[in-house]
Amino acid sequence: KYSVLLVNLIKLLSIYLKGIFCGRSKYPFQAS
Repeated sequence: KYSVLLVNLIKLLSIYLKGIFCGRSKYPFQAS
Protein backbone atom coordinates (compact mmCIF):
# COMPACT_ATOMS: atom_id res chain seq x y z
CA LYS A 1 0.00 0.00 0.00
CA TYR A 2 2.94 2.30 -0.68
CA SER A 3 1.13 3.71 -3.71
CA VAL A 4 -1.19 5.72 -1.45
CA LEU A 5 1.78 7.20 0.41
CA LEU A 6 3.46 8.10 -2.86
CA VAL A 7 0.30 9.78 -4.14
CA ASN A 8 -0.03 11.80 -0.94
CA LEU A 9 3.64 12.83 -1.10
CA ILE A 10 3.27 13.89 -4.74
CA LYS A 11 0.18 15.92 -3.87
CA LEU A 12 1.98 17.68 -1.02
CA LEU A 13 4.98 18.36 -3.26
CA SER A 14 2.77 19.76 -6.01
CA ILE A 15 0.99 22.04 -3.53
CA TYR A 16 4.33 23.17 -2.07
CA LEU A 17 5.80 23.87 -5.52
CA LYS A 18 2.66 25.71 -6.60
CA GLY A 19 2.92 27.81 -3.44
CA ILE A 20 6.51 28.73 -4.31
CA PHE A 21 5.70 29.60 -7.93
CA CYS A 22 2.39 31.38 -7.22
CA GLY A 23 3.66 33.10 -4.07
CA ARG A 24 4.39 31.57 -0.68
CA SER A 25 2.03 34.06 0.99
CA LYS A 26 -0.94 32.05 -0.35
CA TYR A 27 0.01 28.52 0.69
CA PRO A 28 3.13 28.42 2.91
CA PHE A 29 2.63 24.93 4.37
CA GLN A 30 -0.99 24.00 3.76
CA ALA A 31 -1.55 20.25 4.16
CA SER A 32 -4.46 18.55 2.39
